[in-house]
Amino acid sequence: MKISVRNRQNILRINVLFIKRLVRYVLKEEQAAEKGEISLCVTDDPGIRRLNKAYLGKDCPTDVLSFDLSDEKAGLYADIIVSTETACAYSRKFRTDPAYELHLYLVHGILHILGYDDRTKKERDRMHKRELQLLKTFVFR
Repeated sequence: MKISVRNRQNILRINVLFIKRLVRYVLKEEQAAEKGEISLCVTDDPGIRRLNKAYLGKDCPTDVLSFDLSDEKAGLYADIIVSTETACAYSRKFRTDPAYELHLYLVHGILHILGYDDRTKKERDRMHKRELQLLKTFVFR
């Protein structure tokens, strides 16, 4: 699996190696396809807002956008975009580390690509539980 990381912001220091390891871990734990490519973009609120408006018609920033571009025969292909500004804002609100919030958004985006949904409370609870479990086991393995 090819994983690329683009840093389009200067708000938060990004550990590209850690991010790539986290993505590989989540994919392995979720038994995802081994072939394909995931492109991650770390941006700021104006950057994610432009994409949110262009692709989803929502003129506001968000934490994460994920786009599944897969072809079942060719493997897993996806674009995931996360906002460090939103991560910093929510880290203040929830009294967490901004990097933790950012990594949580990445895991959330990957799970969306892999078929998880969060439209109902039950789905949200299931997805959030899995996100926390994956992050915890990754960090403490």
